Amino acid sequence: MGLALLLMFQAHSAQAAAPTIATIPNQTTSKGVDYTYTPSLSNASGAGTVNWTKAYGPDDVKVNPATGAVTWSIPANLPSESFHIGLKASNADGYVIESWIVHVGVPQVVHIGPNETDKTMAAAFAKYT
Repeated sequence: MGLALLLMFQAHSAQAAAPTIATIPNQTTSKGVDYTYTPSLSNASGAGTVNWTKAYGPDDVKVNPATGAVTWSIPANLPSESFHIGLKASNADGYVIESWIVHVGVPQVVHIGPNETDKTMAAAFAKYT
């Protein structure tokens, strides 16, 4: 029994390292389109079998558990906004979450000021400087 446990421990220890997701840049897309992004692991050769899941983000964002491919059918009537998406890669040795922002309908949505009424940096600087 002891030898079997030792062999199982050694096999698991040599199996893989915790995954590391390559940095995902912030992105801009349009309303009414199918957004897709396929991430990559910066340590793909050492991570072994990885399971991908959504850590957070809009309800309609889907993640392929085998490949990590992210898909999102963005409604045409969705308000212009910036959405944070978190992607989790995990294996038996650990996990990592990588996040990025998807700007929908505009390059970047910013809400600035005491009542968050200013929509651009230029408007905020003009008003408060």
